[in-house]
Amino acid sequence: MQFHGLVPLIFLVTASAAGFECQSSSGLVRASDELAWRTLAGISMPTQSTGAAATETPLSWRRWWNYQEVYPTHPGTHPPEPTNTAGQFRKLPCQAESERDLSHQPPDPCEVIWLNDASVGYVFANKLWMRENVIKEAAAAQISFPMSPHPMAIEMKTEWQSVGRRDRNRYVTGVDLNGKTRVLAAFHMMIRAQPNWVWATFIHEDFARQVSEAGATLNDSFGNQRGRPSKQLSELLKRDHAEVLLHYKLIGTQTDFATLLGNPLIELPEAIQQKKISCMSCHSHAVINNIGQMLSFPIQSGQPTLPPGADSANFNFTLSEHASCEVVLAKKCVNH
Repeated sequence: MQFHGLVPLIFLVTASAAGFECQSSSGLVRASDELAWRTLAGISMPTQSTGAAATETPLSWRRWWNYQEVYPTHPGTHPPEPTNTAGQFRKLPCQAESERDLSHQPPDPCEVIWLNDASVGYVFANKLWMRENVIKEAAAAQISFPMSPHPMAIEMKTEWQSVGRRDRNRYVTGVDLNGKTRVLAAFHMMIRAQPNWVWATFIHEDFARQVSEAGATLNDSFGNQRGRPSKQLSELLKRDHAEVLLHYKLIGTQTDFATLLGNPLIELPEAIQQKKISCMSCHSHAVINNIGQMLSFPIQSGQPTLPPGADSANFNFTLSEHASCEVVLAKKCVNH
């Protein structure tokens, strides 16, 4: 994957945690907002890859792996083979929304998590599709996804809705496994540009009012100019032929535990109103104990104190939730 225009920025502001933190607060926020947009633009350049339906928006990140292809139900010692060749479009394998319980699911949920080549390559190289290896590496504090300036890990949690009466030309579109065309309504991005990742969340302009209704605001120091796309954002997306993204709003970015960040189409708006939503704090709960169990403890903003026996999976729920035991043995390896 090529990131036209992205690498110089990463070298400038995210080559190390120390380099990120030495900036002023406002400078740091602007750097992370710009990083989010440049990363998104770089991974969204149109592609001619096979597999895309005529009604789908052919953005490059749609060729990424989804977690079902990376983490098989019955793992072996060799890397799992995806159902489609890597680098091709996949139909959307819709799942229930992971941050909502059954009582709060929409009528027709469609959440899809995508992992880029750097993320999947790290999982495969370290055999982390097997839960036994996740347990071992987490206990040794060795799980560390690739970070810039090397090819960095990026993951996206995407929320898709039915087209309905919407103008699909203003949306990124996709087709699910049942052949139904859907529109991208909102998405989170995890960018491994610093040890604790950089977090960004976006929402389509048609739903932007729900951010204020949840008691939050749009905070975009790079792409927003008096409520309209800034000149620098317009030029960036035009250069990368990703102008459809002008219809999406960056709600904000997060680089530390002190910041609150949430998306009303992904998290419960009530939790945003109660100021309990923090991407980084939530993902710090991606932990596992010495037999492979995920330990439950209250989610709250700020940096949580992990319970005894909880080992970090580097903020990565795809590991702690979806890696499976090669051999399920009581007190040795237990699937989540």
